Amino acid sequence: MTYRWTGPIGTLLLSVLLLACGSSSVPDVGDGGPTADGAEIDATADVGSDTATDVGTEAANETGTEAGRDAASDALEETGPVTCTPPGIECAGHCVDPTNDSNNCGLCGHVCPPLANAFVDCSNGVCGIGACNPGFADCNKFVGDGCEANLGTNPSNCGSCGHTCASGATCSGGACNGSSGCATGTLCGTQCVDTNTDSSNCGSCGHVCTYYQTCVSGTCTCSSSYPNLCNGTCTSTQTDYYNCGSCGHVCSGYELCANGACGCYGGYTACNGSCVYTYSDANNCGSCGHACATGQSCSAGTCTCPSTAPTLCNGACADTQNDPNNCGGCGNTCSGATPTCTAGACGISPVTLATNQASPQTMVLDSTYVYWVDNAYSGLGTVMRVAKTGGGVTTLVQGESSPRGLAVDTTSIYYTSNGTPSGIKQAPIGGGTGTVIATEAASSLAISGTTLFIGSGDIQSTPTGGGPLTILALGQGDPYGMTADSNNVYWVTPNGVVGSVPIAGGTMTTLTTGQGSNDSGIAVDASNVYWANTYAGTILSVPITGGGFTTIVTGQTMPSSLAVAGGYVYWTNYATSGSVMKAPVGGGVAPTAIATGQSYPWGIAVDSTYVYWTTIGTNYYGNTGTVLKTLR
Repeated sequence: MTYRWTGPIGTLLLSVLLLACGSSSVPDVGDGGPTADGAEIDATADVGSDTATDVGTEAANETGTEAGRDAASDALEETGPVTCTPPGIECAGHCVDPTNDSNNCGLCGHVCPPLANAFVDCSNGVCGIGACNPGFADCNKFVGDGCEANLGTNPSNCGSCGHTCASGATCSGGACNGSSGCATGTLCGTQCVDTNTDSSNCGSCGHVCTYYQTCVSGTCTCSSSYPNLCNGTCTSTQTDYYNCGSCGHVCSGYELCANGACGCYGGYTACNGSCVYTYSDANNCGSCGHACATGQSCSAGTCTCPSTAPTLCNGACADTQNDPNNCGGCGNTCSGATPTCTAGACGISPVTLATNQASPQTMVLDSTYVYWVDNAYSGLGTVMRVAKTGGGVTTLVQGESSPRGLAVDTTSIYYTSNGTPSGIKQAPIGGGTGTVIATEAASSLAISGTTLFIGSGDIQSTPTGGGPLTILALGQGDPYGMTADSNNVYWVTPNGVVGSVPIAGGTMTTLTTGQGSNDSGIAVDASNVYWANTYAGTILSVPITGGGFTTIVTGQTMPSSLAVAGGYVYWTNYATSGSVMKAPVGGGVAPTAIATGQSYPWGIAVDSTYVYWTTIGTNYYGNTGTVLKTLR
């Protein structure tokens, strides 16, 4: 058996073998060595220069004789191997591109076969149709039969692929049956149609009948279900909302068209030419023309006021709890420049005396001014004042740390401070630097005549002009609330003990016990001591001589500071949306809100005409506090 090594692989192997054996030349083609089984190898070398390729290839391809291969081998001996740049490969001694070479398509020696009516092409290493001969086309997209379709005579591809002549028609010169191409009917596009009945080509190609039309004898005609032509569209004037009874007659609102006439939907009523739903129409509630009052809505055919303004007053819904024109009842109008109505009672909107305060808390009055402490820490605390009539705010003392207790007389202000130095301080009534008059750490102060009372762990006193401290009562637990009259000083402890002692000293009297914790609320009149049980939400009283206590008010939100005047006790409810309240000192009736919507109200004081209070605001130390007043 004889094997012949041809092409680039054989040449490469032969060159490698020769180099390995030390030979510098290529042997004559055909003089191969023995094979593994003893057969001779007839190696045909197809490498070398263009000269070798021309000679060897021509001899091998055209004659297939040994002489051609010998010529290629001789040329190879003279020129040596060829190196190709991809995608080129070496074929018969020269470089070719197998991706587009139709004689070496995909691999050496692969010649693309001829195809019918086509120019052959090699693309991406695959043989195919490069172009069809004129008048022919590859309509079936099968390469093997080339450009099989004769566009001049093929009735299935007449003139172009897919252009099919009508049944019975022939194709000549690329046209079906001459000019029309249809055995019967008319050729519209590529279809033979009957223009007498075709709704897409009615009377002529491309003339399309509209919705609900049919083509009759080449004319678009409305169908029997929609016999009326309105604005070029078939419809039924018996049921068409926009053409009811006649073209262009449009029904309105909630009407429908029935039997050529506009009428109301079921459940709707014709009122003044319009269909309305009397079940919920506020202008026709329950019947035509029955209009609901201002603020009312119509529900189930009945006019109703909303829950926020449930009372009908003079043809409008009103909130008699908060409406100053109907306060407590229809027609009850509150008076004043800025009247208010709260819980059915008339009032006047608060007047703002100061803003941008840093946690204003304890406040006191004299005949002209309102005084308070801004309870800021770290040296930012102040003592402030403003005229009762309003105007500029004055800083009397600054640079203090968390001042809380406060008292005034005609010449001085007295306050507690946790700064350096700390203790009880005194400053001129018109403002200035505070001087320490006692080193006690205290939360509350009171004054009577020329004596200043200090509420720390003990109840103590000192002359307002300075002097030694006198202990009046021991172990009272740093009371936040303290007040005094001309005879006694009174206080309430965090655990609910209400006590008193003569201002000149003497025996302490426990007025009542066990009423729980409180804030700074305590006040006194000629008969009773009043205080707030903050966490129980109650306002209580006890005779100044002691005895059983009375609960005046319950259900309050964190009642804090108290004041009493004119037969009423006043207090602040400390909450996000807090309030300023009052109630008769004898109790027995619901309290009255003097001001609502207050942001954390704290200190409170009263004179013969006004109630004054402070609010801390939304940020405890963020300069959101205010000082306000309103009529008692």
